[in-house]
Amino acid sequence: MRTASVLIGLIGPLFCVSNATRAQAPTASATQKLEFEIASVKALDFGAACCYPPQVDPGRFIYKTTLHNLIGQAYRAFFPCPTKDDSGDCAFPGAPAWIYKDRFAIDATMPHDLPIYSRIQFMRGRAPQLNQMLQALLEDRFKLKVHWEARTLPIYALTIAKKGSKLTPTAGPAEPPMNVTTRLPNGNTLSTFKFVDSSMQDFAMEWGDFMDRPVLDRTGLEGNFDFTLQWESEPDEPSNSGPGFLASRLHLGPSMFTAVEETLGLKLEPMKGPVEVLVIDHVEQPSGN
Repeated sequence: MRTASVLIGLIGPLFCVSNATRAQAPTASATQKLEFEIASVKALDFGAACCYPPQVDPGRFIYKTTLHNLIGQAYRAFFPCPTKDDSGDCAFPGAPAWIYKDRFAIDATMPHDLPIYSRIQFMRGRAPQLNQMLQALLEDRFKLKVHWEARTLPIYALTIAKKGSKLTPTAGPAEPPMNVTTRLPNGNTLSTFKFVDSSMQDFAMEWGDFMDRPVLDRTGLEGNFDFTLQWESEPDEPSNSGPGFLASRLHLGPSMFTAVEETLGLKLEPMKGPVEVLVIDHVEQPSGN
């Protein structure tokens, strides 16, 4: 049995008021605790295929990923790992390496009367009952115990650039988002990220998930937008982004910051700001099915 205390940061302003976010996804202290009807948790071999976006179907939830990502999605708490190889020295000293390295397969059956959620809704924090069931699973199988603390940490503030926003409001039915990377003849990488029906809070949360610090939305822009970001980077270019699962593979460099300003009319400004932090008081390797 391995136990540890570790910190994972939640970008509070991304959700306007982080307390409201947690109210949407109640913890075990809530009056009625939702749980999966049946749930399987299996450790994956390092040679096994992993990790994919979660599969969210009517009545079924499947997710193959690390415990770090599971906790992040369950509690809407995200904090990047500052080591390029995701070796385990993540977020704060003393973090147990296995929650970032060991991978698990979750296969669960959801109650029949649960609202039908999509994968995008879950990934963007718009599936509160699914979040609650995942929290209950982590508490049961991984003996997870957590609490929240407010801290001042380095952040990127997402603001409007001097020439103003270039964003276009979402006009029609949402199309699937798209993330594509292409190796160019010159050896560089061309990265294309398409955001669909995305609020600035959504964008800041998703961008901050693989930066070297949280991204806080300070644009003041309301509503949802459709936009595409594209940039070219060199493989040996020093990375200005964090070494999360995307950054370590995309070799993101300064051109990404330029793309945000030139394409969207926004800026990423480094500074310190308030971050609500999820503290893991206790965690163990999962119990058997």
